Amino acid sequence: MQVEHVGKNIEVTDFIKAYSEHKLERLKHYLKDLDVAPDAVRVRIVYDFEKHRHRNRVDIDV
Repeated sequence: MQVEHVGKNIEVTDFIKAYSEHKLERLKHYLKDLDVAPDAVRVRIVYDFEKHRHRNRVDIDV
């Protein structure tokens, strides 16, 4: 699984990256059922910070 972290108006720290990748480990169970090569899965996580809202967006391409 290839993971790309993108931060908009926020610095993506090592802790944020490690936490997000830890949560993505749950997907590996489902990817085994799809019979897909591990390198064929690309994940793009976008962290967006605005003054009154925090948003995260995860795009997964198989």
